[in-house]
Amino acid sequence: MILLPNHLTILRMFLTPVFVILFWIGGAATLPAILIFIIASVTDSLDGYLARRLDKMSDWGAFWDPLADKVLVGSAFICFAFKALIAWWVVALIFFRDFLVTHLRMYTLKKGYTLQTTKLAKFKTVMQVAAIYGIFAQVWVHQGFAGSALDAWTTTISQAMVYGMLGLVVYTGLDYALKIWMKGRGR
Repeated sequence: MILLPNHLTILRMFLTPVFVILFWIGGAATLPAILIFIIASVTDSLDGYLARRLDKMSDWGAFWDPLADKVLVGSAFICFAFKALIAWWVVALIFFRDFLVTHLRMYTLKKGYTLQTTKLAKFKTVMQVAAIYGIFAQVWVHQGFAGSALDAWTTTISQAMVYGMLGLVVYTGLDYALKIWMKGRGR
């Protein structure tokens, strides 16, 4: 039986390609794309809340929920890079960190312990979504006010959000690696 929180995860997985297609089309499809992304990102918070609240945690959800999150967020950053809203090296760094942490988690499981998600890593995820919303604002303002002071200001703010988020991406990746290294040294 599929539980309500898992339904929300499945919904997020189905909404991700719809978001990508609409965002790629651009123009009048941009606002629906942004709304679909917002709905999909809300399901992320809601499915976790419901799973805990209803005591309906499942192995299926524990695996697919974070994967669905990474696919949704990663898809947005890839779209942004294709549209030259962020640099490709930003996307590469985000994906490298996720790859590293995933492999560190698998390594710790083989060693008989788990790598707990830190509060800062959870905040990093919040900052990733905030940076995505910042870029959405940049795109939306640019469509209506290209070349204006508001356009320049929104672009500056969204890029600052991206680089702030990127700092957390690097820091949390290094933090996880250091924790594993220290654990291996017996500390």
